[in-house]
Amino acid sequence: MAVVGAAAGTVPGWASFIDAMMQTDPGLGSCLMEAIPSLEGEDRLIISCPAGKTFQLSRIRNEISRLEQRVKERFGRKLVLNLVDAETDAAADKASKAHRENLRRRVAPTDQEELTAACREDSTLAGLVELLDGEAVPSQEVPNWINDRRKASPAAGEADTVAADPSRGE
Repeated sequence: MAVVGAAAGTVPGWASFIDAMMQTDPGLGSCLMEAIPSLEGEDRLIISCPAGKTFQLSRIRNEISRLEQRVKERFGRKLVLNLVDAETDAAADKASKAHRENLRRRVAPTDQEELTAACREDSTLAGLVELLDGEAVPSQEVPNWINDRRKASPAAGEADTVAADPSRGE
C-alpha cells in the first residue's frame, strides 16, 4: 500500500486512542503520534512511520503485541498491525507532516490554538481579544507575566490587588 494512500485515510478514533496512550504510556504514544494509520480491510491496521524515524519504528515494533492488545481494547476488535517505514517522496512527506500536525492539534493544542478555538465559538470573547490585541499566555507563565508587569509599572500592580471592603469589616 502506498504511503500516500495511508495518509489519505484516517482511522476513526485514532486521535482519542493516541490521547489515551499519552496518558498511560507517553513514550509509545509519542512514537505513535508521529505515525500515519490506515485501515486495510476489516482486520488490518497499517501504521506508517515517517522516513528516518528508526527509533519510533523500533519502539513500536518492540511493543507490537502489547500495542495490538491496546488496539483491541480501544477499537473493540482484533486488528493485525503492520508497521511500514514511510517512503521519502515529497507527496508522502507532505501528507505525513500535515497528518501529524492535525493529530497534534487535536491531542495537544497550544495555548494560542485553544484561545483561537474558543474565540471561534464565542463572538464576545473574540471581540474582547481583538479589542485588547490579546494573546494566550501559557498558564505556567502567568505568575512571571504578572510579576514582570508589576515591576514595569507599580501602579498596574496595585490595580491587581483587591481593595478592602469596609462594609465587611475588612
